[in-house]
Amino acid sequence: MKIYLVGGAVRDGLLELPIKDHDWVVVQSNPEQMLKEKFIPVGKDFPVFLHPTTHEEYALARTERKIGVGYTGFACFASEDVTIEEDLLRRDLTINAIAFDFEAFKKDHTDCIVAEKALIKFKRLYAINAQDVAHYLVDPFYGLSDLKSKTLKHVSEAFKEDPLRVLRLARFYAQFYVLGFRIDITTQKLIGLMVSNRELTELTKERVWVESLKALKTDSPHVYFKFLQDTKALEQIYPEFDKLINDKTLNYLEKISQITDSPELRFAVLLSDITKISIERMNKAQFNAFFHELRISNEFTAMVWVASQIGSWEKLFELSANEILALLATINYPRQIENLDHYISMSSLISKINKPNCEMTLQQNRLKKQFLEELHTQLEAINAKKYIDMGLAGIEIKEALITEKKAIITEILKKYDRLKLVQ
Repeated sequence: MKIYLVGGAVRDGLLELPIKDHDWVVVQSNPEQMLKEKFIPVGKDFPVFLHPTTHEEYALARTERKIGVGYTGFACFASEDVTIEEDLLRRDLTINAIAFDFEAFKKDHTDCIVAEKALIKFKRLYAINAQDVAHYLVDPFYGLSDLKSKTLKHVSEAFKEDPLRVLRLARFYAQFYVLGFRIDITTQKLIGLMVSNRELTELTKERVWVESLKALKTDSPHVYFKFLQDTKALEQIYPEFDKLINDKTLNYLEKISQITDSPELRFAVLLSDITKISIERMNKAQFNAFFHELRISNEFTAMVWVASQIGSWEKLFELSANEILALLATINYPRQIENLDHYISMSSLISKINKPNCEMTLQQNRLKKQFLEELHTQLEAINAKKYIDMGLAGIEIKEALITEKKAIITEILKKYDRLKLVQ
């Protein structure tokens, strides 16, 4: 039995980035021997085991063969005869197809008892004299060279057999864009072939959203969506969004990603032009159903709904009391009080992006924020009990409350109209 650290752990360790998960591949072994060593079986489609003490995943080396359509149409073959090179061949990108003999390195370098430290030391030693430490790496597809040149490149032509790999590549591009990584021209051509064959239409909405959500959490999520749009892949996985995403909204996404790491806010700002797909003809239930069909979670859907209203921000002080009440109702306030904060955050950010370095815009944003916060405080103080005590009931109470809210909005609007004049 021989064990290798593989995949993202090796890649991130060599880039001196935090390692999130350790993936281990076991060669020259079989399920019976793994059980004998007290490993716990968990894999359904292929032999995967949990380490008896660390509970990290250890998979027997395996090969894959395409037998059907889509990203699930593969047959796996695991055997003690499968080599580590054969296992690496099935991986997507060369930088993910590097194996590190951690156990041997740890034995020779007793100060390295954790993988992160071992990989950093290996990288330093490799730079001094590559020949002395090269035997600790299994790198048949020159992934280390591609890490140095900051190149995202497919391992083999088998890349085109799995359309999900296009989204994974786009996500890695977004993840490593800030480090200067770019996509190899041969890989771009291969993706072009996959898109022209419309292979991405085989992906399920659930899987597309999983990858897109991961991309939204990277440093440069705009790169993910721009790459997919430039390659015409976006119109196959999200034809509805392809009509909404443009240079303006990608710029919004890039700028807001520098301010917040909230994937919900990022996604909402990206789709802030949602009115282009006739949201004005959708009620809330239809809007929710539309996003549910795309398997997008409720939290993200609610944020996009709020984002669809940010066009009112620029003319906020020009709205009537009736229109402001309607705006609050549209963003589901006060039932979801946090939506008011989201509306303020997204609106002011986009206003600032549209007019950078404009002191007047900053002053207006501060006034509008203060206005809505003061309005919230006064609306929260309204109590229906006084109308009940007056003998009102049902629709009479509702109308009395609306009248009081309108009066409050009108008075606060007058106050801020005077403040605008002072400004």
